[in-house]
Amino acid sequence: MESDKHILTGTKGFTLIEVLMAMAILSIGILAVASLQISAVQNNGLGNLITQATMLAQGKMESLKSTANITALTDGSDTNIDHYGESGGIFDRSWTISNPLGGSSSRQIEIAVQWNKRGVNRQVILAAITRGDGI
Repeated sequence: MESDKHILTGTKGFTLIEVLMAMAILSIGILAVASLQISAVQNNGLGNLITQATMLAQGKMESLKSTANITALTDGSDTNIDHYGESGGIFDRSWTISNPLGGSSSRQIEIAVQWNKRGVNRQVILAAITRGDGI
């Protein structure tokens, strides 16, 4: 009997409860990392769409600003364009021309690019005042 007690107290190793607790803690950590990974992928996708929309707006802005006769500019829009401005994409681009300063030598250009992804409407807006010829 005495020798059995010595064997039990000298035994080294983990109990089943210790192993289960360690596995539970490890599982919680892995789930947290997986959740962060999913969030990072979604945010990278959104950032990519915002960059594409900004580039669409910026390209149109440069095109309109380089017009020699800015008084001839009119409002307009492109629908269902991709990030190259070609048809078949998710973006809608519109621009408005106004004359907030009241003179004949300048115009305000406002360009809005909208899209809907997973039921959420998003928009990027650029505005500038120009005298034409790229100025």
